[in-house]
Amino acid sequence: MILFCNKLPDISPMDAMENLEQFNFKSQFVNEDELLEGVSYLKLKDDGVKELLIEDRILDAFTLVVLNEFDIDRRETPEEVKISNELGYGDIILTKERFILTNFKTTNDRSDKIHTEDLTLILKRNGYILDKIEVGRLFNQMGIGKYSKNITINKVKKAGYEYIKCLLNYDE
Repeated sequence: MILFCNKLPDISPMDAMENLEQFNFKSQFVNEDELLEGVSYLKLKDDGVKELLIEDRILDAFTLVVLNEFDIDRRETPEEVKISNELGYGDIILTKERFILTNFKTTNDRSDKIHTEDLTLILKRNGYILDKIEVGRLFNQMGIGKYSKNITINKVKKAGYEYIKCLLNYDE
């Protein structure tokens, strides 16, 4: 079974998802009121695409593309997909992304900096348990801030992000 969706539906029993391969895309299409200024990850959705997708020629072409990818000699799952699957299913990832997109923004000021370790702590305080690598992947995927291996904050040099601002109070 192949399922394409923005929001993973409730699947029961949970073991039905054992062979799920989830693909995280570099963009999410949303309604105009859900767009966030300066967040290139979110794109305005075009409902007109739905009409195009029901045309026989488009359905046939898409079906052939999918079938050609899943031939008898099953290709190994790409590493990126394996990583996506390890991070969770559907809404869990979207919830993390929505939290980040709502509470962090890219700035034009290089002095706006946060260490990756501090980003991880902020997320943890708000219920998102991620390691530094996962945090980095999410911020890079969404284009928030600019990563650097050497960010100095209060004379402490660590990996982190420049041009980034947290909109939360750090005590939250």
